[in-house]
Formats: sequence, C-alpha cells, structure tokens
Amino acid sequence: MLRLLPVFFGLTLLLTACPQYQPVQVPMDDPNILNGQWTGTVVQHRQSKALASVNNRLYVQDGNILEVYDAASGIRLSTASLPAATAYGLDSVGYRDDGVIIALGDDKIYKYDALTLGLRSTQAYPINNTYIDWRLSNDAKTAFYRQDKRLSTENGTELQTVMLPNHLFKVSGSSDDQWWVVTADQASFRVVRSTDGSGFDAAPQHPPVSGCPATTSSVTLEHLRLSNNEERLLLTYPDGVLETRDLTGHVVTTLVLSPCEAADVKTLAGQADQVSYALPHESGLLDVKDGKILQRHTSQSLANVVSSGSLEQTSAASSALSDRFRDPAAQPIFTFTPWNSPVWTLPNLSHRLSLDVQAKRTSADSADVTGDALLDGRTLTVSGKLGGVQAELQAQGLPFTPFLDASLNFFDGTTNVASADFNNRLTPISVTPPAYSKTATPQYFVDWNEAGVSRMVGLVTRP
Repeated sequence: MLRLLPVFFGLTLLLTACPQYQPVQVPMDDPNILNGQWTGTVVQHRQSKALASVNNRLYVQDGNILEVYDAASGIRLSTASLPAATAYGLDSVGYRDDGVIIALGDDKIYKYDALTLGLRSTQAYPINNTYIDWRLSNDAKTAFYRQDKRLSTENGTELQTVMLPNHLFKVSGSSDDQWWVVTADQASFRVVRSTDGSGFDAAPQHPPVSGCPATTSSVTLEHLRLSNNEERLLLTYPDGVLETRDLTGHVVTTLVLSPCEAADVKTLAGQADQVSYALPHESGLLDVKDGKILQRHTSQSLANVVSSGSLEQTSAASSALSDRFRDPAAQPIFTFTPWNSPVWTLPNLSHRLSLDVQAKRTSADSADVTGDALLDGRTLTVSGKLGGVQAELQAQGLPFTPFLDASLNFFDGTTNVASADFNNRLTPISVTPPAYSKTATPQYFVDWNEAGVSRMVGLVTRP
C-alpha cells in the first residue's frame, strides 16, 4: 500500500455544517519529499543597524549578532552573540558612554564590555513583563516599559515616572525618554519632564518662515547633555526650524535645517555636542553648541548615522518580498560611508549546500531524515525530522498553502556545525478535493542558523 504523508496547510473548519475535505496527501516517493539529492545556496540576510562609533570602532547590530569594525577601513575586529530576543525587540541594544554595551534579553538586562565584548553581568527586570515591550534609550542608560516603568541600567533602580492625566497623551519623546511632547487636542503641545511632569509650552518661539505652512501642527524633541555638562532640548517644527532651548524652555539658538521640511534629530551614542539629523532628501551631523551642520549625506536614514559616517542599505535586486528572502542574489547589501574615508561594504557570508538524504516515514505525518551534506565542499552528516500535520479546509474554498517542513542538524563528527529549517510550499491547484501541482519545481526555502553569523536564507532544489 502506498504510504502518504498528510500536510499541514494552516486552515481549520470554521463552520461545522460545511462538508469536510481530506488533507493533501503526499506520497513518500513524491519529488517534493526531502529525499535524495538537493543543492542550492544560502546567503547572509542582513538587517544591520549602526549602534555607535567610538574611538574609530563602529558597532553594528545584525539580529542577535554584535559586530565591531574599524570605522575607517572596514576591517572586522570582533563579534559576539547577544541574547536571542535582541533580534526581535525594538531598540534593544545600545552603547553606554562608560564603555558598556547594554542588551535587553528575554528576562534580563545584559551588560557587555565594549572593548572585549565579554559579558560583565546580568540584571533581572523589576516587573514580570515580556521583553518585547521593553525599549532602551539611545544613550543605553534607561530601559523603559511603555509609559509606565523606567529603569536605570547603571544601578538597577527604578526611576520616577509621571502618570499623565487622562486628557493628555504622549505624541513623541526624546531618545532617552526623559522628556515628552504631550497634547490634548492636536492643536496645542507641551513639553514635560517624564520624572515629574514639569515643563513648558511647546509653541514655536521663532518668526514664521515665509512660504511655509503653520508651525503649530506638530513638534518633536531631543534631549542632549553637552560636553560642558549643560543640558539642551532640541525642538523641531514642520517649517524646518530647530529651536535649541534650555530646560526652562528659553530659546538659546534657532537654525533652519531646510525650509518647510520637518527634520528628525537624534543624539549620537558616545558623542557629546553633536546630533544626527534626517530630512526627506539628506541626513548628516549637527554641532549643537555652534549651531552648524558638520556633515551632509544623501542617505535619509536617521538611525544609521553615527559620528564617523553613515550605514545604508543597497536596494535588493528584486522588489518582491519572497524573492528578497529566497533569492541569494537579492539579499540586501549594507555599505558604510565614512565622512573622511573611502566607502566599504559589510561582508555577506554565503554557503554552497548539497544534500544527499533519505526520508523514512515514522508516522502518518512525520519522517526521519538522515544522510550527508556538502557545505562549501566540507562533508557533514545530517539528521532531523520532516513533518506535516492534518488540517481541514472550509467549504467555501478559502485560499490555502499546503507545505512540508523539516528541521535538520549538521554535524562534523560530534560537533553540531549548524541547524536549518526547510520549508516546501506546495502549489495548490484545487480545493475539491485539495490537490497540489505535480509540475511545479520542487524547492525548499532554507533558514540557516550558524553560531556567530546572523540569519542566512536561501533555496535548495533538485540538481
């Protein structure tokens, strides 16, 4: 009797009165089964972010991998693996100006030495909340949970936080979360200190810019401590004006960054006196004390401007989302443009992968996979599982995508070199009964996991 492997395609029966259809059945000798020979390429799929540039060292976060480069030459100096959760949390890694890298992990705050990347210590969160809700200030001195909790990463103490009245809501905040812009009606704005609620009216104090729209529609701000230990608040308005104020709201200087274009500004980790700015057509560096633009760049990314240059992503070869993840030739390329040195490119690791495996059915919806692999010509042994789970399709014929998936481990002797998830999305051609295309080219999308390397993706097909 021909053995079949049911396939999970993610839809359940919504109306019990509807006719029930059988799940897709895939014979074990079907070419879509991960059996026999497969070959392809996996390429590093970077999602890099420039954290800081200090002492000519550029710190780059790529998923849960921290990389350190010589900012001028692009030589990679060292790498470290961060807690897995840092790949998914927003603003979860930062450089603190006392030479410590802070990372928000699953349930702890991790502290690394910025020079050696060695782990110094960990600290548990003071309240039991998921890591995804915690964010790190740009100076890495404060971890904050929504608008409710703020924690010092320096001594572990909880920081006082004001609770806004019900008629006010926060519309923006400084990158260190010490100052907020709040409003009640989108017509008037107020700047308040997050610790006690003190502050001042955020209405512009500069004359209207000729030809620009009214400046009362919105305002953003940044908080900066200068090298002389004075503090400044930077308020930006839709007419392109940046007002530098003291903590009482008194205007110290004004600067038109670009007429009628709202700018974003952000402090630079490890750098006093300067902030990065971004406009619709450029980004660069601004010296706050002198009120002068120091550097200009065509990149529009505020997040990736640091004191020594700008990190930017080259457009992928294809605009299709699936192609960007599956096609090795379409993986994003990141280049760093130093202000005073030649441009260099972050390396993208790639592997040529060949499989020669055997799938042995162990139940109605799973099989063992064993065999050999060649990774860039290096022989490895392979073991893992191929799976599929039954599901039922609603009678109305909602779209469905049956798939096969496998999790494999790759060994050099007894050393686990890497692990990978393989996914084969079969092409459905009918829902009565469910069926899939027998002519579509079998292929598996590969999500490759290797120690010390950020996410790698690619495809394998039959040679």
